[in-house]
Amino acid sequence: PHYYKILKNYPCFIHGYTKIGNPITWELAGKMNAQELFAEGRDLIMHRAYSFYLEFIFNDLCSRPEILSRRKDTPPFSGKMFACILDLKGFNPFHLTMKVVKYCVRVSKINESHYPMSGQQGIFINAPNWLVNSFALLTHLVPENNKDSIIFLSSSNLGGLKELIDEDQIPKRYGGTSPYDFDQHPYMQEFYRVVDRANATPPSLSK
Repeated sequence: PHYYKILKNYPCFIHGYTKIGNPITWELAGKMNAQELFAEGRDLIMHRAYSFYLEFIFNDLCSRPEILSRRKDTPPFSGKMFACILDLKGFNPFHLTMKVVKYCVRVSKINESHYPMSGQQGIFINAPNWLVNSFALLTHLVPENNKDSIIFLSSSNLGGLKELIDEDQIPKRYGGTSPYDFDQHPYMQEFYRVVDRANATPPSLSK
């Protein structure tokens, strides 16, 4: 029921899929309001919201024909995966509060405990130099089965996205030709409907 508030303080959207059939989430980490996002008592809410998000991706999107047709797994989706693109434009060290770090550790444990056969491809775009240089110190926050799937793309190399994703699956703001902006994509619209069904009266994004 708190998803809309989370979205307001941490913009994240489901939009398209990669060339190998991984649904894509786009997260605007540089626009995160960590203080509001992790206000007192919201840690458990955040963990539940994350699990809700994954359940939709793995149990709904991963079984859709356009995605299954891209997969080469036998049987299909023996190991479910999704790609997470983090736009780090505007991200700074002050975003890495202790609560944010604890949340990342907890998410890693959720993945390993409840989704052991799943994986996540991490694509960091517009990453500041200090974060790229510090990544080795943060690898303990990344699940073991995902450490080889981390890619950094600078602001001058966003064309590298097209090596992983077809142009029509990339939002125009990142050089693609998708006719949808983030929250207009059919996947995201369907997720909103799922959230709304779980909410008696979904709060307004404007609140």
